[in-house]
Parts: sequence; structure tokens; C-alpha cells
Amino acid sequence: MVFTYVVAYFSVTVVCLAIAVVIGTKLTRDVGSESEMRAFKGVISAYAVFLITNAVWVWCNYGYLPALWGYPLCSMNIIALSLCAFFWFQYTELKLRSALLWQSKIFRYLYPVPMCIIAILALSSSFTGWLFYYTAEGNYVHGPLYGIQLVLDIFYLVFASVHAVIVSRRTKIATKKKEYRILIAFLFCPLAAGVIDKIIPNLPILEMAMLFAIFIVFSNLQESQIYSDALTGLNNRRLADEWLLNKLPSVSALRPLYFFIVDINSFKQINDTYGHLEGDNALKIVAEIFQEIGRTNHSFIARWGGDEFIIIAEAQYISDPESFVQTIRNMLDEKSKKANLPYALTLSIGYAKCTAADKLPASLISRADSMLYRDKNTYYRTRKQFRR
Repeated sequence: MVFTYVVAYFSVTVVCLAIAVVIGTKLTRDVGSESEMRAFKGVISAYAVFLITNAVWVWCNYGYLPALWGYPLCSMNIIALSLCAFFWFQYTELKLRSALLWQSKIFRYLYPVPMCIIAILALSSSFTGWLFYYTAEGNYVHGPLYGIQLVLDIFYLVFASVHAVIVSRRTKIATKKKEYRILIAFLFCPLAAGVIDKIIPNLPILEMAMLFAIFIVFSNLQESQIYSDALTGLNNRRLADEWLLNKLPSVSALRPLYFFIVDINSFKQINDTYGHLEGDNALKIVAEIFQEIGRTNHSFIARWGGDEFIIIAEAQYISDPESFVQTIRNMLDEKSKKANLPYALTLSIGYAKCTAADKLPASLISRADSMLYRDKNTYYRTRKQFRR
């Protein structure tokens, strides 16, 4: 019976590991920014080490492999589990686009501290027994500081989950609400597994619960790829086209709308001079402004392609389009100064007003596009005169 249990436990961990590896290979920048995917891959890598150490440990614990592997395996297992929580915290905060947190030096220095404490306690437990030790009979026992490990791991998960709840309540975009609420799965799945483990111990329930949480988030990433822009988190061109086609037939003189096209000036020069990572940063800064614009003016925002964005807003929320354009420019100027950018980040903006129902958006887009290029030509003429 014992051998059957060990083989079954081992088999479950191997299956979980195989699924995690498949998920890891599917993670690309198409489903998130480079930093987000790096953090999520960190979660999967730490989870893989957790599975491997568990799979080997169960053979050692029941005498099928030398018991001397017990201490290093347990230390690695504890560190891997904590790294899962650490990287999950990192991924969640990046996903929530917590710019203020990441810009804070205090935050960047402090958030790894709980992970470092756990690593020190785990590595020293072979000598101190702080987190775990083995009895003379070879039984594994939790040490006196085991509770500290639990508290620090849970801290990462709770902080990230509470923040996700707060941000999901603030956003008015339904797809974003769903995306942020799904992030909470990484807290509740392990907690549920812990409750079940207390009732029915010695089952690989935590391994399966963590995989389930990873799979839920991965599935949502794949789903959001259809309508979201991975880099900026804004709606993408596909959703914008659908939104326009659905919205235009209901437009009237009483309920007109404005269609804005926005383009970053000299974007290629930013990429060529400062690198594509800085170009990505410029796109994110503009996107953050538009997200705020979207919230305050009940507007639809999307990345149109490359360095182009669109804003669609009902006229009742924008009394004067010129004032609205100037507000965008002022917000960008203020944010650029705070970010201390080494280059001038400016926009060319064109817009058109739609006052009658229309099934085809081509005319509206063309009129806004014409104004955009006039604005861009003015920008380049001014820049040329300034250089002289």
C-alpha cells in the first residue's frame, strides 16, 4: 500500500510538472510585457522546482531513497514555494501597473526582504531546526519558526490580492475587472488546498491547486490576447473596429461622438536613439495617460497600431475637443517631467465629429487622419524652424 501511495503521489507531481512546462513554453510577449512574462515564468520555474523536490522527497520519506537527501530537499522545497509567492506578487503588481510602487526605491529594497528571510531560515534549518527537523525515527517535523514562513508567504499573496480587488473596483472596463479579479485565484486556491489537506492529509492537493491557479491566469491571458494589447494593456485594433461598427449606427445629432487619432511624434527616433525598451516605455506612459482620460471622460481607448492610439467619446462628455486635446498634451508634459525622460515626448492629434448614423467608419477615420497629418506637419515645421 505504501509503495502504491508513493507511485501515485509521484505520478501526480510528474503530470503537474509536464502541464506547467507546456504553459511555460506558451508564454510570449504576445500575452504580456517582457517584465510581466519574466515574473510569470519565475512563478512557473519556482513551481517546477517545488514539484521536483516534492517528487523526490516522497521517495526519501518512505525509505526508497537515502534519507540524507531529506534536509537539502526540504530547504529547496520551502524556498521554491516561497519564490512562487514572491514572483506572483511581482507579476500581480506589474499587471496592475503599479507605477508609483516600482518608482519607489524603498519599495524596491523592501519587497524582497520577506523572501530573503525565508531563504535564510530554510538553509539554516539543517543545523538549527528553525523551520523543520527530523526526529531520531526519521519523521519530518515543523520547527518553531514555521509560522513565520507561512505569514511571510501569505503576506505576498494577500497584498497582491487586496491590491487587485481595489484596482478592479476602480476600473470601468469590464475585461479589466475580470482580469484583475482572476489574479486573486493564486490566494484562494492554495488556501482551499490547505483546508482540504487538514481534513485529508498527505495528498498532493497543494500541487494541483497551484497548477489550477496558474492555468486559470494563463487561460485568461490567452483569452485577453484577442482584444487587448499586451504591451500597453489597452484595447487593441480588433476590438476598436468592432466597437466602431456597433456604435456608429446609433449616433445621431442629439448623441454625436468624437473620434480622435493620436500619434507619437518622432517615435522611430526614440527607438533608434534610446533603444526599443525605451520606446516601449514611451508607449506605456502615453497609455497610462489615456487610461486616466478614459476613466474621467467615459471614453473608449485603444492602441490602433504601432505608436498610434484612438479615443472615442460621446460629445456629452467632451464640451470642447480643442480643450480636450490640450488637456491630453498638458497631462503628457507633466508625466514626462516626472519620469525625467531624456527626450521630448509629444503627440500629434487629429479628430472628427460624427453626428449621423453610419455603418462604415471609413469616412470618420479619414477625416480624423487628415487632421492628424496636418498637426504632424505643423510639428515638424516648428521643429525645423527651431533648429535654425
